[in-house]
Amino acid sequence: MTTPPTANGDQMVPRSATGPAGLVGPSEPVADPELRAAAQAARRAGAQGTSLLTVLTWYVQEGRRIRGAPLIRDCVKEFLWSKANANRRPDTMYGYKSMLSRLACRFGDRLPSAVTSRDIFDFLRPWQQPTTRANWYHHISTFFKWLVMKR
Repeated sequence: MTTPPTANGDQMVPRSATGPAGLVGPSEPVADPELRAAAQAARRAGAQGTSLLTVLTWYVQEGRRIRGAPLIRDCVKEFLWSKANANRRPDTMYGYKSMLSRLACRFGDRLPSAVTSRDIFDFLRPWQQPTTRANWYHHISTFFKWLVMKR
C-alpha cells in the first residue's frame, strides 16, 4: 500500500510491513527512489546468482571501506606510531611490530570489524606453546582495545 506522492513527486511506502521471518521494520516511510535502488540491486544480484545474504555480507565487510574506514594494515601502522610516540620500551615495540606485522599480512585488506574471534583463533593456532600463544593474544588484544578506545 503506497501513500500519495510527496512534494517532490516521490512515492512514499510505509516500512511497517512484515518482512522475512516475521520481522517488522520501522514505521517511517521509505522514499520511492530508495525502493527502486534496492530493487535494482536485488535484481542484479539475483541475475548473477548471488544471494541477498552474500550481498549483505559484502556490504558489511567492504561497504565501509569504500566510504573511507581504515583497513587493518593502516590501523597497525597508526597503532605502532602511537605506541612509539608514547615512549614504549624497545623490546615492547619489537614485540608489537613482529606480531602485528604478521596480523597485517593476514588481515591487512580487511576492516577491523570484519575480523572475527574465529579468525584470531585460527591465526593463533600455529603456535603450540601456551606462553607464546598468550603473548600473541595479549599484543593482539591490546591492538583491538586501542582501536575501540580510538573510536
